[in-house]
Amino acid sequence: MTRDICIAGCGIAGAVAGLTALKQGAHVCIIEKNKKELIGRKVCGELITQKALTFLKKEFSISVDKYLLKGLEFVSSSGFSLYVPEPLCTIDRHALGQALLNAVVDNSGEVVCETVKAPLGNTYVKGVKTQNSVYPSTVTIDCSGVTAVLRRTFTSFHPEPLGVAYKENIILKEPIHTEYAKIIFDKKLIPSGYVWCFQKSEYELNVGAGGLVRGTIPFKEILKKVLGTLDIKIRKRENPGFGVVPLGRPLPSLVYPGLLVCGDAAHHVNPLTGEGI
Repeated sequence: MTRDICIAGCGIAGAVAGLTALKQGAHVCIIEKNKKELIGRKVCGELITQKALTFLKKEFSISVDKYLLKGLEFVSSSGFSLYVPEPLCTIDRHALGQALLNAVVDNSGEVVCETVKAPLGNTYVKGVKTQNSVYPSTVTIDCSGVTAVLRRTFTSFHPEPLGVAYKENIILKEPIHTEYAKIIFDKKLIPSGYVWCFQKSEYELNVGAGGLVRGTIPFKEILKKVLGTLDIKIRKRENPGFGVVPLGRPLPSLVYPGLLVCGDAAHHVNPLTGEGI
């Protein structure tokens, strides 16, 4: 059976692409490598624009709990701060991923938990191949994240610099109130990287460090030093993890014969931080 649209990856990009197509009456199949209950779990700063959440609620009736922030504060090595007044908020990424997944299923989208191995077709993409199955489609969308499994086997776009990020959730003993998400550029700590501190609630912070890696970078020690400069009392540290982020330039094209590319697979990220746009 040939689907109208086959999507590799059920992250935010893949789910929103699928929901958009479903609203137009298309037969959509999303193929996701993780189990359904794990969709949305990833190393992430969990920062998103309020405008994006408003879009999700208006278009697809999706809403999640959020912590409102006035914008983004960039801190330089010298301590100078630049404020960008873009309304932001932090969310629970897993909760958003599950809400998007449920919306796809509720709107009759097909979600298959298999790993996409390659595109179907050579000069023109006609679907995807997994380990044991073939999923033909009229249009194929690569939303497979930094692996970009379809686009990488179909195009020769090099080089593609990748960064590494490490994050933790900090649970506080006492409540704090910050108005801006903070990104710190300190060349003494990370010559080609950054540190972030995003408040999730009165008692929780999402903190991390990442960037281009040359040799071994002690991310945990870097975070410890940064946290030591903040006026906070830590009760415990939770959900540590490493992730890979694309830091390369934009793709020369997001459209190929039979194939569209979106999300991290298309380098739709902030080149300063690796955070998804």
